[in-house]
This record gives sequence, C-alpha cells and structure tokens, in this order.
Amino acid sequence: MKKKQQTRRAAVCISGGFLIGIDLGVSQLAITSDGDRIESPKFLRKSEEKLKRKQRAVSKKKHGSNRLRKAVRDLARLHEKVANQRRDYAHKKSRELINTYGLIAFEDLNIQGMVKNRHLVKSIADSGWNQLIQFEPFRAYRSHSNPIRLGTSLQGGTRLRVPMI
Repeated sequence: MKKKQQTRRAAVCISGGFLIGIDLGVSQLAITSDGDRIESPKFLRKSEEKLKRKQRAVSKKKHGSNRLRKAVRDLARLHEKVANQRRDYAHKKSRELINTYGLIAFEDLNIQGMVKNRHLVKSIADSGWNQLIQFEPFRAYRSHSNPIRLGTSLQGGTRLRVPMI
C-alpha cells in the first residue's frame, strides 16, 4: 500500500494575503507552488468536430451566395463561443487567485515564441495562458494585490521558486 504524498503548504504571509508562485503548463492550465492544480478545460478540443463540420459546409457553398454568408456567420459564432468560454474561465480563475493570495508570481514565458512550435500551438492557444496573465494585473489593482512575473532560468520540470520579500 502506497503512502499518500503530503504536499507541504509553505506560504509566506504578506500584507493582504499569501505569496504564491504559478507555473503554467500544457496538461494543466497552471500549478501553484503549494501544489494546487488548475485544470485546463480545453474548449477548442471539445468543439473541434463542430468546427470541422461547419468549416466543411462553408467550403462547399457557392461563392457569393446567401447560403455561404449564413454558413460563414454560423462558423464565426462557434469560434466566438469558444473564445468567450476561454475568456470567462480566465476571468473566474484570475478572480479566484486574487481573492486567495496577496502576491502572485507568474512564470515569465515567451508565449509568442512558444506558439511558433507547430506541435504545441493548439494546446497552448487552447489553454489561454496569455489571458490569465493579462487579467491578473487588472484584478490585482482593484483588489490591492500584486502580481509579478519571474524569469525562467530553470528548465521545465522544476518547481517555480518564489523569492522571499
């Protein structure tokens, strides 16, 4: 029988809450330095079949017809729905993080450079890292909290170290 691994929850108390480090990932949206995992909902992957079907319908329509316009409109609505789901999830998770922690340290990734990797582009875009990182300063300002970005001198697989303040 395996022993259950106990995660150490070492959080430093600062004014306004606790200090946390967040490591962004592909399989999970994020992993916090105290071991909590934020799952990636993968909205694009779930809607891929519908998108494929609607795109095929658009390509079969006659150029300039009203049916083509309607099919394009339906396809655009589905793309917009996926974008709205991703944005809503990022808003909810950023609010949850800000309400829980006073200082949030994000891994400073070159997301635009990582998206150029054709094997990871869909997973990275679908997880919505950039939106989560962009929503944090806005929410933090209103909640008197501080998000910061840390450099990534360590290679993947290592835990994010949060500096003591």
